[in-house]
Amino acid sequence: MPNRIQTQQGNHIDFLYDATGRKWAKKGIDNHTRMYIGNIEYFKGKLEHIAFPDGRLVPEYDENDQFLGTYRPEYFRTDHLGNTRLIFSDFNRDMIITTKDDPETLEDETEITAEHHYYPFGLSHAGPWYASVAPENKYRYNGKEWNEDGGLDLYDFGNRWQDPTLGRFTTVDRFAEKYAFQSAYVMAANDPMKFVDVNGDSIKIGAVAYIPRMQQSDEYDEFTNNSIEALNFILDNGGKKHINKLAASDRIYKVKNSNELGTNTFEPISDYGGEIKFNDKEAIEYADGKIMTAVTILAHEIEHAFKNETLVEKAIKTGNFDKLYQFQSPEPDSKAKVKEENRAMKGLERKIASVLNQHIRSSYDEKPVDRFTTSGPLKKI
Repeated sequence: MPNRIQTQQGNHIDFLYDATGRKWAKKGIDNHTRMYIGNIEYFKGKLEHIAFPDGRLVPEYDENDQFLGTYRPEYFRTDHLGNTRLIFSDFNRDMIITTKDDPETLEDETEITAEHHYYPFGLSHAGPWYASVAPENKYRYNGKEWNEDGGLDLYDFGNRWQDPTLGRFTTVDRFAEKYAFQSAYVMAANDPMKFVDVNGDSIKIGAVAYIPRMQQSDEYDEFTNNSIEALNFILDNGGKKHINKLAASDRIYKVKNSNELGTNTFEPISDYGGEIKFNDKEAIEYADGKIMTAVTILAHEIEHAFKNETLVEKAIKTGNFDKLYQFQSPEPDSKAKVKEENRAMKGLERKIASVLNQHIRSSYDEKPVDRFTTSGPLKKI
């Protein structure tokens, strides 16, 4: 992450980060500072907006720049890749968004505050779009911040900066070893119409790098598409920290097809990452008549992988690998093994089972009535 960017004209842009790499401030070539406080941004010492998932709140000021004590909500319409396409705000609060100006009046009644269209890698289309209304929204392509200070014209993706003209990042991917088959500067696996590059993070499904919330494709085999469906469901229903942690790891985590019923498992591998094996069509029936489908079974194994990654991080930080080795090499029926299985059962497995109204196990050794094949990870038949 850059502390300073120098332009050819001798100007510079300065950045301030905290110890975790989170951006706190940007000082532009005009010497004005933008502050980032979580989802709140200040510019020139004045509150500019408060972001929320579907848009932002814009404070209202009078002609003397005095805060009026009210906020105007702006709403973002995004596409399947998270690109901001249209922004609107109900200025007159009549619950109707006016899209055209009345030529018979002096005021501009249009309530569309911005419109954006993009080439595949984020370069903006020129066209007769709705003009942006101040304060201009900078979060556009993939929802990332556009930086045009001093002719910089780059998107800030967090860990790296992206040039939409070239369709490439400006620095090497910190996970380059995961993607030896492609350039370390590639964005979204060179397919930005299908993938979103979330800081370069991924989990491997066979030969495919799973990026959180990526889309299924006709180019993938059935297991890969089923795994994408299951991982996205887990991500959105209680497993966000698990999926993101594994995807962002310096180690490689792979999702593989166990093929046979009842052979779901997590197996640590030599680089301290691991293989998550599950049958994408398996379902398990219990005595109460309820079942667990493959997505819930996968959640159980992801809980193990999450614990593995947590222990690896701690071992590397402290230099003490004892707990990691004990976790990775337990005796098959040891107390430690049973304890870990029950922990995983009560964790992410139970969250997903509850969301789907599936069977909730009371103990890990609860015996199923039957195991059978379904048509997919979320399907009961």
